[in-house]
Amino acid sequence: MDYKSLIAKLRNSQWTVFAAMVLTLTLKSTFWHTQMWLDWNVRLHYFVYTAMLLSVAVLACKRRPWWSLVVFVAASAWMFSVYVYYKVWGVVVTMDEVRMLGNLKGFESSILADWKWSMLLWLALPDALYIALLCWVRPAKKSLWRYSLIVLAILILAIPVRQFPYYKAMRHYLVGYNPHKPGLKHFWFNTEPLFNPAYQPWMESTICFANQASNGWEKRYAHQYGIIDYGVAMLVFDHCYREQEEAAYGEPVVISSEEEELISTLYHPENEEFVPERSLILILVESLEPWALDAKGKDGSLVMPNIHQFIEENNTFIAPEVQSMIIQGCSSDGQLMALTGLTPISKGITVTLYGEQPFPNYAHCYPSSRTVNPSPGSWRQQVVNPNYGIKMLEESDTIHNDEGVFRRMLSIGMDSISFVFLITESSHVPFSIAEKVDFAIDPAMPDKVVRYLKCMHYVDEQFGMFLKKFNESAELRNCDIVITGDHSIMSEQDIIETTAYTEKSGKTIANLKFSQVPLILYSPRFTESKRCNEQCYQIDVYPSILGLIGCDNPKWKGVGMNLLDTVPRNIEIEQAYKISDKLIRSEYFSTH
Repeated sequence: MDYKSLIAKLRNSQWTVFAAMVLTLTLKSTFWHTQMWLDWNVRLHYFVYTAMLLSVAVLACKRRPWWSLVVFVAASAWMFSVYVYYKVWGVVVTMDEVRMLGNLKGFESSILADWKWSMLLWLALPDALYIALLCWVRPAKKSLWRYSLIVLAILILAIPVRQFPYYKAMRHYLVGYNPHKPGLKHFWFNTEPLFNPAYQPWMESTICFANQASNGWEKRYAHQYGIIDYGVAMLVFDHCYREQEEAAYGEPVVISSEEEELISTLYHPENEEFVPERSLILILVESLEPWALDAKGKDGSLVMPNIHQFIEENNTFIAPEVQSMIIQGCSSDGQLMALTGLTPISKGITVTLYGEQPFPNYAHCYPSSRTVNPSPGSWRQQVVNPNYGIKMLEESDTIHNDEGVFRRMLSIGMDSISFVFLITESSHVPFSIAEKVDFAIDPAMPDKVVRYLKCMHYVDEQFGMFLKKFNESAELRNCDIVITGDHSIMSEQDIIETTAYTEKSGKTIANLKFSQVPLILYSPRFTESKRCNEQCYQIDVYPSILGLIGCDNPKWKGVGMNLLDTVPRNIEIEQAYKISDKLIRSEYFSTH
């Protein structure tokens, strides 16, 4: 075959278009990967796999290759949105977040803040090359069904080869936790998607990372997938999740007579309304962990001196080791527990599926109540705040940091009895504000810990504005004040690495434990400071706030215990999860 014949054959071959589309999608994924992770160690066969699958599907069903441009536009929009979301919030978009209207928080402002023309170039350049090829090629107008079956067969046969790095890592990971069944046969038939559709290892790793569940080997492996892989994985996960959810929740929720009897001890609708004597300020600090309160910088100064001073100079109650009960790591779940005394539902996001019902709360007791939030459009705040009994939802002066949150709160007069609920967000992953914080942390610490502590120092600086006015204002000193965290942020791997740092450096970090938040209570009626070193949980925050404000006989006690009281816990933790799940899913409070 001479040169001219080869060129003519290529111009008339549908395979040319197929190869070009595979190359284009692979380049888009590669460019996305290098921009997203700043990692040039790319394993192209991960990207080629899904590129081949999409290309053969498009060209098999459509005779004209121009339809492939629709796929490119959709892929570009998806890549760009995930890129921006990750750069601002440190997490890859999940199906739950896609389904949650208004939860692409910070998206609009982040486009303007992080805008670069390269964002369009690395998405559009491969498409431009593909369009140029289409202007040159003249493929035969026929489908690729016969060839599609060949490609699909190759892709299926390649699954074990493509999955091998994951199998190796996963098997090593499982052996440590499951020493009695380490066999390759057992592992293969329980993890390979061809044999066990309910378990998708390639999907599991991406979703696990997307939810910030781990920073260990799953993260290192998961980010090697391209965005197209991730998109397919997310859709498959969503399908499996929905099937499991329908199987679990398809039947009406039935509350047994024994559970009704237990609920009756917690819920008393006939009680009179409680009238608070003082205003209440609740500060929910994003990702606040107890060890950060006592952490020190490179020069030995405290990372959070203002909150530390607030605790030391006033009669306060502190429970430094409150076990976090967030199931999916959602900030809104911390809000749910602090305001309602319920645990999150066992599957799905509470505010998404069941946020339209009125929840029991103490906020409705206050003549004036408001939430001050950097981005009130996130986590369905407009929907759930009225159902939490909060009458007004306010946006702070800026959504980029917490300075505006505290300034807005301090502008609210406390001359009348009010409830102010303040939510911070600057210490949210990926700890972007850390780059602007001038506070020296030992660089030998793990990088994530360094950035986290810088963010906590920034939050503490903003709390310093509140502390200054608190020391000067009799109105503020006469308020009940609560400071707590919505959930922890350090993974078990982070704790291991930080512990290794302390052992190597000889430095001690107090309260360095996995999955804990602190609880700090202040009231002008406290005559002394107290510290709770007993085992406690986030469900104890709500009844403790009731005790703080003097509500001794509430309509709803919550499923936890009042840490200010000596009355023992009357409901076990596992039972609390189960009861809360049923109460929320049955919309019990809508009818009682």
